[in-house]
Amino acid sequence: MFGDIGSGASLIGVLVSLLGLGFAIWQLMKVKSTADAAKKAAEEARDNFKRELTAVELARLNGRINHLKEMHRSGNRWRVLDCYLFVKESLHDIYRQYPELSQEQRAAIMRSVEVISSMEFRVETLPDNIEAAVAAELNAELNEMQERLLIELLPEEV
Repeated sequence: MFGDIGSGASLIGVLVSLLGLGFAIWQLMKVKSTADAAKKAAEEARDNFKRELTAVELARLNGRINHLKEMHRSGNRWRVLDCYLFVKESLHDIYRQYPELSQEQRAAIMRSVEVISSMEFRVETLPDNIEAAVAAELNAELNEMQERLLIELLPEEV
């Protein structure tokens, strides 16, 4: 008689253990899905933050390029030479601060640095201040570089 009761108790114990195991697995799956949702939310927040930082950096670079254009128009060669440094620094900052940039984006930044360096050399070798025709050529090059760079670097959502 106790053998039948013992077998029944063992069977009930196994069933309770299986139910407990099932409940524990169900809880683990809930925890995992909650953790996955939190991870996804954190990644989205990080990506949004990076997009905002990129937009801020691009706005700063855009402002420096526009200032350089104004300096070209002013004709003051010495002030223009100072401006090139700031534009190149902004480009290098973006290159360094955003390692997740694609190879194409990195190449676009380096091409822009080359354009600015070439302009700087042209202005350094001028015998005098910048004439209006030369300023127009330089600004046309800057406009083209600026457009290509912004198209390449601006996030699609912006």
